[in-house]
Amino acid sequence: MKTRAFIAIDIPESIKGKIYMPEIENAKISGKQLHITLIFLGYVDENEIEEIKKIISSLKQKPFLVSLKGMGFFASGSHGVVFANVEKGKEEITGIYAEITDRLGSQASKEFIPHVTVLRLKNIKSKKEIIEKLARTKNDAFGSFLCNEIKLKKSTLGRDGAVYEDLFVKELH
Repeated sequence: MKTRAFIAIDIPESIKGKIYMPEIENAKISGKQLHITLIFLGYVDENEIEEIKKIISSLKQKPFLVSLKGMGFFASGSHGVVFANVEKGKEEITGIYAEITDRLGSQASKEFIPHVTVLRLKNIKSKKEIIEKLARTKNDAFGSFLCNEIKLKKSTLGRDGAVYEDLFVKELH
C-alpha cells in the first residue's frame, strides 16, 4: 500500500496563532497544520519510505533560526496560495531541500521558495484584490523559532481536508 507523504518543518503553536488569516473568498484555511514543506513526495511505497528515512537521518544540518514576516501570493490559473514569508532561515531550508532532492535523484526546482502555506484558493476572481490585502502585511512579523527537527509526514486526505501524522523525525544537532 502506498502512503501520501511529504518532508516538512513544523511551525510551533506559539507562531501559528500570530499568522494573519486574511478574509478572502473561496479560501480554504490551513489553520493548525501550518508547516514549511520541503518536498511533497506524493504516493510512495514502504521501501521508498525506508530509503527516505535514511536520507533524512543522514542530514548534517545544525539547528537554525527561522523567522516569518509578511504575506505573499502564488497563482496558477484560477487557483492560488497565500503564504507567510520565511525571512530568516531561507538559505538553510533551501540547502536542506537541495540535499534531499539530490539524494532522492529528483530534479531540484529552481523556483523553490521557502514559505508557510496559509490559505489555498480556488476560483480566484480578483488577484489584484488579494495582492492589495496582502501588501498591508509586508512588515508584520509573525515570530521566530529554532528549527531543530525535520519531519517525514503522512498525509491522509479526508472530507474536511488532509490529516497529518509524523512518520519519522530527524533531530538536528
